Amino acid sequence: MGGSLRQSAYQIQVSNEGENWTDVYSTTSGDGGADIVNFDETEARYVRMYGTGRGTMYGYSLWKFKVFGKAAGTVTPLA
Repeated sequence: MGGSLRQSAYQIQVSNEGENWTDVYSTTSGDGGADIVNFDETEARYVRMYGTGRGTMYGYSLWKFKVFGKAAGTVTPLA
Protein backbone atom coordinates (compact mmCIF):
# COMPACT_ATOMS: atom_id res chain seq x y z
CA MET A 1 0.00 0.00 0.00
CA GLY A 2 1.07 3.58 -0.11
CA GLY A 3 1.04 6.32 -2.68
CA SER A 4 -1.44 9.13 -2.60
CA LEU A 5 -4.03 9.55 0.13
CA ARG A 6 -6.93 9.80 -2.32
CA GLN A 7 -9.66 7.35 -1.46
CA SER A 8 -11.07 5.21 -4.25
CA ALA A 9 -13.58 2.38 -4.49
CA TYR A 10 -13.53 -0.62 -6.80
CA GLN A 11 -14.59 -4.21 -7.26
CA ILE A 12 -12.76 -7.19 -8.72
CA GLN A 13 -15.18 -9.16 -10.85
CA VAL A 14 -15.02 -12.47 -12.74
CA SER A 15 -16.99 -13.87 -15.66
CA ASN A 16 -17.05 -16.98 -17.82
CA GLU A 17 -18.39 -15.30 -20.97
CA GLY A 18 -17.61 -11.59 -20.49
CA GLU A 19 -21.23 -10.48 -20.09
CA ASN A 20 -22.42 -11.51 -16.63
CA TRP A 21 -20.03 -10.44 -13.85
CA THR A 22 -19.70 -11.67 -10.26
CA ASP A 23 -18.00 -9.69 -7.50
CA VAL A 24 -15.16 -11.57 -5.77
CA TYR A 25 -13.70 -8.54 -3.95
CA SER A 26 -14.93 -5.06 -3.11
CA THR A 27 -13.50 -2.04 -1.28
CA THR A 28 -14.57 1.52 -0.63
CA SER A 29 -11.34 2.49 1.12
CA GLY A 30 -8.62 2.13 -1.51
CA ASP A 31 -5.75 4.56 -0.88
CA GLY A 32 -4.61 5.03 -4.46
CA GLY A 33 -1.52 2.87 -3.97
CA ALA A 34 -0.68 -0.71 -4.87
CA ASP A 35 -3.10 -3.36 -3.62
CA ILE A 36 -2.66 -7.11 -3.36
CA VAL A 37 -6.11 -8.68 -3.48
CA ASN A 38 -6.81 -12.29 -2.58
CA PHE A 39 -10.13 -14.04 -3.07
CA ASP A 40 -11.47 -17.59 -2.89
CA GLU A 41 -10.69 -19.85 -5.82
CA THR A 42 -13.31 -19.51 -8.52
CA GLU A 43 -13.72 -20.72 -12.08
CA ALA A 44 -13.73 -17.87 -14.60
CA ARG A 45 -12.28 -16.90 -17.96
CA TYR A 46 -12.22 -13.11 -17.47
CA VAL A 47 -11.18 -10.86 -14.58
CA ARG A 48 -11.73 -7.10 -14.43
CA MET A 49 -11.35 -4.15 -12.10
CA TYR A 50 -14.63 -2.24 -11.98
CA GLY A 51 -14.19 1.24 -10.53
CA THR A 52 -17.10 2.47 -8.41
CA GLY A 53 -15.64 5.62 -6.84
CA ARG A 54 -12.61 7.46 -8.13
CA GLY A 55 -10.21 9.41 -5.95
CA THR A 56 -9.85 12.35 -8.35
CA MET A 57 -11.84 13.95 -11.14
CA TYR A 58 -9.45 12.41 -13.69
CA GLY A 59 -10.67 8.82 -13.54
CA TYR A 60 -8.77 5.60 -12.93
CA SER A 61 -5.19 4.61 -13.76
CA LEU A 62 -4.00 1.01 -13.76
CA TRP A 63 -0.27 0.55 -14.16
CA LYS A 64 -0.32 -3.22 -13.71
CA PHE A 65 -3.00 -5.83 -13.33
CA LYS A 66 -1.84 -9.39 -12.69
CA VAL A 67 -3.89 -12.49 -12.07
CA PHE A 68 -2.37 -15.68 -10.69
CA GLY A 69 -3.95 -19.09 -10.51
CA LYS A 70 -4.28 -22.43 -12.21
CA ALA A 71 -5.49 -22.63 -15.81
CA ALA A 72 -8.22 -25.18 -16.37
CA GLY A 73 -8.33 -26.93 -19.73
CA THR A 74 -7.43 -25.31 -23.03
CA VAL A 75 -7.47 -21.53 -23.31
CA THR A 76 -8.47 -20.07 -26.68
CA PRO A 77 -7.38 -16.45 -27.18
CA LEU A 78 -9.95 -13.98 -28.46
CA ALA A 79 -9.34 -12.48 -31.90
